[in-house]
Amino acid sequence: MTALNEKCILIKVETKTARFTKVDKALTSAAADACDTTATYVTGIRKQIDVRQAVIKAPGKIASAAGNYLDGKSPGALDDKFIPPLAHWDGGFRVLPLAMEQQVVRNLGESASQFDAAVVEVSKALPPLVERAKEENPKLFQDGEFDDIDGLIEEKYLFTVRKSVITDTSTHVLLKASKEYVAEITKEITDHARRREQEIVDNTIGWVIDIVTHLAGKLEAYDPKNKGKGTFRDATFTKVLDAVPVIRALNIHNDARIDQVATDLVTLVGTKNVDAVREDDATRAATAKEARDIAQNITAIFND
Repeated sequence: MTALNEKCILIKVETKTARFTKVDKALTSAAADACDTTATYVTGIRKQIDVRQAVIKAPGKIASAAGNYLDGKSPGALDDKFIPPLAHWDGGFRVLPLAMEQQVVRNLGESASQFDAAVVEVSKALPPLVERAKEENPKLFQDGEFDDIDGLIEEKYLFTVRKSVITDTSTHVLLKASKEYVAEITKEITDHARRREQEIVDNTIGWVIDIVTHLAGKLEAYDPKNKGKGTFRDATFTKVLDAVPVIRALNIHNDARIDQVATDLVTLVGTKNVDAVREDDATRAATAKEARDIAQNITAIFND
């Protein structure tokens, strides 16, 4: 097939959280009457409890952060490090290089633990919130909605990590099918895999360019004599170094160009003292130029 089924697996996060809101016919009717319209154009939403409470919002925030982690938009729950956006696959799965499996699974495992703990707190918070809703919202509160809180929690909340393998082309082909059909299916599956491989490369390169461009911008804006003008944190440096093993893990084709990108990043920040860069104007300017040059070089190489 391609390098995908040998060097990658599939992974996805499935989550459910409770909103504790319901469409209410009485509210919908009242809103329609008040606005001189019909239920076609308005909907009345009833909050079963006070959903503004932080404890109620917590599971949803954790679930969103886990999804954002796979999108490269949030740091890992365990190591606080970012990864590039993982390429998409069918059925909501993402393509995960085996070299990154342990890191990603551990972070998602921590997210799952945090989610489960947050759901426990929701179950503790619900009884007093329900009693309060009965007192403050007697006309709209409906008896029976919270009779079985444990059952409600089990039904409404879910956080699970699923893994799968990328099967080889041959497992998709019927042995008794015609040669033409086999060739057509094989080509379709192989082309699909190659598109995902290209997505991995594109995501990785785009991620690296964003990191080094961000570093260059921070260096150029920072003035140790006027710190209100801009900030330059140690994390801006360490984020570049953290990217190096990720880049190499994502290099599933052992592309020398991608390996050189990782080496360039080590050269860029690995031998420099962050305090010296922060305080010395010449060093800071030179490092910013190096970062810009790397970004431009990467763009030129991969757009060639």
